[in-house]
Amino acid sequence: MRFYLTFEPEGVLTLPLAHHHILQGFIYSVISSNKNYSQFLHEQGYRTSGSSFKLFTFGPLNGTYHVNRQRKEIRFFGAVTFEVRSADFRFSEAFLDGLYSNTLFHLGGTNIHITDINTDSYKITSNRIQVRMLSPIVLYHTVSTPEGNKTIYHNPLEDHYETWLNDNLQRKYYSLYHNNSVPYIKFSTICVSSRDKYVTLFKNHTYINGWKGTYQLQAPSDILDFLYYTGLGSKNSEGFGMFEVK
Repeated sequence: MRFYLTFEPEGVLTLPLAHHHILQGFIYSVISSNKNYSQFLHEQGYRTSGSSFKLFTFGPLNGTYHVNRQRKEIRFFGAVTFEVRSADFRFSEAFLDGLYSNTLFHLGGTNIHITDINTDSYKITSNRIQVRMLSPIVLYHTVSTPEGNKTIYHNPLEDHYETWLNDNLQRKYYSLYHNNSVPYIKFSTICVSSRDKYVTLFKNHTYINGWKGTYQLQAPSDILDFLYYTGLGSKNSEGFGMFEVK
């Protein structure tokens, strides 16, 4: 299910430029009314092959805003919209219940009032789609070095990017459905340049590298649909990998 939220902050909503963790925290606060599921998702998630998947993703905030580069903050004025998606019915149920149980929430220290909630279950019916990243796609590997573990982030123009993307998809899909028979997804770039590279801090201590841009995906429609609701690549529950179908 996908959720379109509109909320009004009490006054001006001021957030750090790197605020993925704040939006993630808001989502967890909404589902906290379902204590068992909230605890499961936060502490465990859907595990497979040493990985844990939360099976939701979210996009950036949209509204009237001003960026102060010197202070590294963004200020929103008036109504703000926010999109959240998930392939997990348990998440959708908990999130919807949480939204309707309370209209007042907190975001970065500011009170916000949920004024509108729209939901739907959009379906992808084609086996070939062009997508534009609403939030950056992230793929990475961790390697051991004499100095310790090092995270290597990948560029969508790299030769093996499609293979890494499929590896992530297979583990993510298995974590929910326990099915190893996941069709291979074909991935190709349509429009991506150095300007699409995105670097941000998560919780002010971890640098994450991702890429926006436009891409083509080819796979059975149900697999593309799964990716639409969970996100492409890694770190989806941290606000990465959400795309729109062009």
